[in-house]
Amino acid sequence: MKRSDSIEYRIGTHYLSAIINNDYTGLSDEEEGALEEFEYQVLCDTPVGYEFGHFSPSDTEAEFGPCEVCGLMANVVPVTAIYWSKET
Repeated sequence: MKRSDSIEYRIGTHYLSAIINNDYTGLSDEEEGALEEFEYQVLCDTPVGYEFGHFSPSDTEAEFGPCEVCGLMANVVPVTAIYWSKET
């Protein structure tokens, strides 16, 4: 079994500080709610035999496209959810 697995998401750049540094400064209550729902979905997407570890942002430049957090068009970047194997 692989020691880790991953799923890539495309999210608005304004959410990065919240998911990487747990800093929600500047997000509206509505944006925080959307991010909480997204984080819950990431947990639901966890592959069988794995547990969520952390998010890893990409060094890729932002491009205009649909944000998987809010569903609106925004400057988005790829962010990878890393999942760790429950087996040692």
